Amino acid sequence: MILSPSVRKKKPTRDKERSRRKFIDATIEVLRQQGPSGLTTGRIAKAAGLSQPSFYVHFTDMDDALRVVSEEVVTGIRSAIQDARQKAAPGADADAVRNGYAVAVNEFLAQPDLTELFLRHKNDSTAFGERLRELVQAFHQDLLADLEKMGMRGVVGDLELYAHFVVGMTLMVVEGVLLGRLEDKEQAIDALAAASVSMSGAFSGTNTTPSSSARLRRREQSR
Repeated sequence: MILSPSVRKKKPTRDKERSRRKFIDATIEVLRQQGPSGLTTGRIAKAAGLSQPSFYVHFTDMDDALRVVSEEVVTGIRSAIQDARQKAAPGADADAVRNGYAVAVNEFLAQPDLTELFLRHKNDSTAFGERLRELVQAFHQDLLADLEKMGMRGVVGDLELYAHFVVGMTLMVVEGVLLGRLEDKEQAIDALAAASVSMSGAFSGTNTTPSSSARLRRREQSR
């Protein structure tokens, strides 16, 4: 049987896509095991089970491979959180606030390998670290958009600064749970939501701490 040119082209394309995928996964694995300083094309090729010269079929150099991997880390986590937020119930009440934090924390924890890479290298003075820091800025922009939709612009004086605090606190909880420093994830999310509500009061000049504390006590009593 003679295959048409279009059919003959499909298999090499699929093979190339599979090889590229193997290289990307292998780069992530070497990053996890040895960090950016341990990256070599030889190690990546060995982890991928492919020949070292074939690395350059997919990437121009190591920086190109790191760019692709960092984009995967960024888009993987960010897209998951955005999708989950779209499915979450909207609103600005206490339950909606806590649910928003739960969505973010759970999506980070659902991808532990990518999250571990992100947390470990987001402050690196490398191209990889720089790209990861863009993820923090992206979360900041996403959160600002969500807060705007919730009508928080008129409630919180400096919404941009408030969003920075919120992103920072969320990452601290994610890291604490992932590394085992915070054993009770739900309690950590409760505390995160309560701190956020209290902080919004500080930014707006009102004090909402008592109601937040009362809500935490009710959750503790219900356990």
